[in-house]
Amino acid sequence: MATRGNKVKDPAQSVTLRATIHLDAGKSTVECAVTEMSDKDARLAVPDADSIPDTFLLTFASGKVRRRCTVVSRELGQISVKMAKVY
Repeated sequence: MATRGNKVKDPAQSVTLRATIHLDAGKSTVECAVTEMSDKDARLAVPDADSIPDTFLLTFASGKVRRRCTVVSRELGQISVKMAKVY
């Protein structure tokens, strides 16, 4: 289970990117915004942090970039994740 608080460790850059969280093997989605990102970490603004599962697939608005994410912390309206490339 993810912890609460700031756990993003790589130097992150402030960004504003639209993205989609894919749940239940793609059966449902949650729109979100990426607000900070590094090569391996990101912070996402989400409607309900507690409703996001510990692992999920994230796609960016272009639809061409996908990342497998693991939640490392949850705060009100945001989650911090570790990202891995999907091949």
